[in-house]
Amino acid sequence: MGCASSGLSEKEKVAVLRHTPLFRLSEDDMRSFASVLKAVHYQAAERVCSYGEEASTFFVIGEGEVDITAVDKSGEDVFLCTKKKGDFFGDQALFEADHKRNANVTCTVACTLLVLERERWLKFARAHPGFQKKIEEIVGQQMTNLLKRIPFLADLSEWTRQLLASMFEYVPVAAGERVFNQGDIGKELYIISAGTVEVLARQGEESEEVSIAKLGPGSYFGEIALMVDMPRTAGVQAVDDCLLLSLKKQDFHNFMSLVPEFRDSFDGVVKQRTAEFFKKFNVPFFEAIPNELYAQLSALCEIEEFPANSVIFHEGDPGLKFYIIVFGTAHVTVLDRDKGKTIPLCSMGPGRYFGEVALLKECERTATVTTDSRCVMLSIEKTRFHEFFKQHPESFADFEIKLSRYDVPFETVLHHRLGIRFLTKHLQNEYSEENILFWKDVQKFKAIGTDPRLRAARVRAAKNIVANYVSNSAPNQVNISSEQQERIVAHLKGVEIDGDELHDAPIDIFDEGEQEIVKLMAKDSFKRFKATNLFKEFLQRIDAYSHADIRPSQSQELHRLLDDDRPANRKATQVSVSDSEDAADQDDVKLDVES
Repeated sequence: MGCASSGLSEKEKVAVLRHTPLFRLSEDDMRSFASVLKAVHYQAAERVCSYGEEASTFFVIGEGEVDITAVDKSGEDVFLCTKKKGDFFGDQALFEADHKRNANVTCTVACTLLVLERERWLKFARAHPGFQKKIEEIVGQQMTNLLKRIPFLADLSEWTRQLLASMFEYVPVAAGERVFNQGDIGKELYIISAGTVEVLARQGEESEEVSIAKLGPGSYFGEIALMVDMPRTAGVQAVDDCLLLSLKKQDFHNFMSLVPEFRDSFDGVVKQRTAEFFKKFNVPFFEAIPNELYAQLSALCEIEEFPANSVIFHEGDPGLKFYIIVFGTAHVTVLDRDKGKTIPLCSMGPGRYFGEVALLKECERTATVTTDSRCVMLSIEKTRFHEFFKQHPESFADFEIKLSRYDVPFETVLHHRLGIRFLTKHLQNEYSEENILFWKDVQKFKAIGTDPRLRAARVRAAKNIVANYVSNSAPNQVNISSEQQERIVAHLKGVEIDGDELHDAPIDIFDEGEQEIVKLMAKDSFKRFKATNLFKEFLQRIDAYSHADIRPSQSQELHRLLDDDRPANRKATQVSVSDSEDAADQDDVKLDVES
């Protein structure tokens, strides 16, 4: 295999090493290491090493290039990447006895490789104490150890991690040199092997760059570029001389074709990072979702890429998805059937979203959305969205109110943290506050649960509800049927707080009475509430977003196309209802509005 050559002088070997991570060695160390490397010529298409064979040789590419391929489960070769001058492979052979090759290496053109046999290396290392540690720090286990520190690569087997490590390229970056600029199309993941980089970003085209963070050895950046071609959200510059490890998007996808079970794991990570980034655009329907649930929601997203002039959906199509534009621009049009003309409405760029009504209503699209340029979008299917919110009714309430507005169901307002406070204020104005207070206390009672150890708390809460709202002498008696009143009072009559466990307050004791009060509030109080300025202020408070780049003449038509009657470009009216957790429990909140 190959033929030995004396065609490269020691000086030429050192020149080759300067194109590798070994440039970090001193000149004397590089000359010493070059002295044990043997130059070997290979013909085009000649196999250098094969999958599964015993590994005992380390290679540095002096001239030419080689293809790295692996063997999939069916025994077929899968192309992974190409290595060029200055790259090396087979480094595990120097440090591990009985190591087996995990890939095939084949010359694509005539090559000159610098070769080091393991036995010769060990002899050299014994003669140069301390030198082995230097080499190990640069080429040994360092790369696989760095990969172990990256969360989405942590679960790879040792074999697949070593295989992936062999696909990285070393990239030396001088102090002050740019790795990439904000806005560049990303196509590589980077890991810092040595040195420090600074992350820089600007908020607008005219603004100056601001330092966001500094990253050191073991840190990584640019992982979204492995999934989609989109502009870098920040620039990165070397603070001092750095050595980076770089993995190209196409090479990574080749790796995932060999290890398909890894794709889902990585896809979830990228979706989460992408969704978190675009949370800064304040999409209203994400605002009410607790941070601990945000990762679950982002896992529902799909990352979709569309070429320029692609129709996302046509007017009249069924509404099945919600979209957020991550990169690129699109425009909205409607068809004037009377004149047979297409009417342009608006343009949309990064951070804009559309199709949200499809998540709530069964409706057809009322406009056509077409890409102007290549676009990357996050999409959420209706069925997935509803599966998520079944478990989180409070968050869904915020979403439903924003879209339904005056058509919102009464029960939805009851589950909305801000909505119930506005409703309570309205009921105070109507002198019917006892209904909502009764409902709140029943919810607190049911939250105690059925744990036998909490019997005393359950009985105490039930008796307080009867004393305050149910009995004939209650100061805030609610208008439930006499049958319900008698049943509840009779059941609790012989139940004592410190009594035995056989006499308890059933968790459903107030259910029928609660249903009567909810129906009463929905039929009477809620209808009047929706006719007040108080309800209008509530909608303005939670509907604080607009389509700012739409001309006023286009606003009404745009919202018609979204099946939504919310006014565009409206600013939120400030009311003095606190959003803090402490204020959520206060019943005597004050609002600077009139009902």
